Amino acid sequence: MRPTSLKTPRLTLRCPKISDVDALTTAIGDQRVSQWLARVPHPYSHNDAIRWIEISADNWQRNVAYPFNAFFGDRLIGGVGVTRCSDEDAVLGYWLVHDCWGQGYGLELIEAIAAFSAETLGFQTLTAGIHPDNTRSERLLLKAGFEAIGEQIYLHPPPDNRLKGPHFRLSLAGDSQ
Repeated sequence: MRPTSLKTPRLTLRCPKISDVDALTTAIGDQRVSQWLARVPHPYSHNDAIRWIEISADNWQRNVAYPFNAFFGDRLIGGVGVTRCSDEDAVLGYWLVHDCWGQGYGLELIEAIAAFSAETLGFQTLTAGIHPDNTRSERLLLKAGFEAIGEQIYLHPPPDNRLKGPHFRLSLAGDSQ
């Protein structure tokens, strides 16, 4: 699948590009952000950002994952994406720079990727797992319509090597009709 762009009322979402390296390194390099992300090293280096951009392009091409960087104007403020588990199910991931927390951007990201997941990719459900201490993400997922489905083993364990954590599911079946 070819990468695409999505628009929300305030944001532009597009596939990560090499021109994002410096902004991505700074944003993900903030431990207040990276501490909640499952597969992100800390400190986050320039080379880590380049590798992520390469992986993102490959994932789009192989039709296995669909990551987007989120911009408010020209400023990178976060990322969101889904990883295919089957033809009907995907796992959601997202992050925001610290100074954008609590301003509604997270809900915008999730609503945009949920619509894209249903309408373009044909997924029926999205699942998200969060770190047990990440109460902000729990509130966000519930606000976005996800339902708690209990603790499960992580697809990608967080840096503290916890194997289980709270998981949430969103049915997209009604969104695609």
